[in-house]
Amino acid sequence: MQEQIIRFLSTTAARFAALSVAAAGETNAPMQFVQTKVVDGLYIGVTDEFGHTNAPPTNHLCFCIWTTNAFWTNDITMVAFPVDPEYACDVQLFGPNGAEVPRSENGGSVGRHFQDFDPASGYVYGTGWPPQHGVRMQRTAAMYKTPPYELLVILRPSDIFDIKTPGRYVLRIHFQIVASLPTGPGRSPRQETLVRFPPVDFPVVKAASGP
Repeated sequence: MQEQIIRFLSTTAARFAALSVAAAGETNAPMQFVQTKVVDGLYIGVTDEFGHTNAPPTNHLCFCIWTTNAFWTNDITMVAFPVDPEYACDVQLFGPNGAEVPRSENGGSVGRHFQDFDPASGYVYGTGWPPQHGVRMQRTAAMYKTPPYELLVILRPSDIFDIKTPGRYVLRIHFQIVASLPTGPGRSPRQETLVRFPPVDFPVVKAASGP
């Protein structure tokens, strides 16, 4: 059974908890991801908590941050991302008929300040510097896409949207991170840079019965 490390980003408390889970089921099948386009050598993959796409709306969705630089080159890009859902991502859901699905009463805050985020306004939790005020961020390393994956849990569609009609839905997710990127070729100095990815469409399936 394939083990993955998952960190939970709560849509209410915006705090992480680390645990090990069986992400690919008993068959050890390859994990399935929907991926963004590459921006500045970085890209994001989205799956659910069990390593599947076409997920039911009650499953937690997770993302990974990868680099196009192979891990063996030791060129690991340090990145950070806002942990507050108001800044971390923005989402839209489109129903079986293509119409946008309204948010639930509890889902309105997700992505509310997505466009307002500025790396200068954030701090990395636990570092003590810069001073611990502003938008809280979590730091991690973007590595080459190879298992085991670090899965960062961001949301459940059912917590954000009123999903009532059975059928296939499309969850459109906008991500942004802060990356330490070189300012030039070779071993150039690095600069903290805001990276916004083109939206990625994740398939969600509401069964005729069940969640």
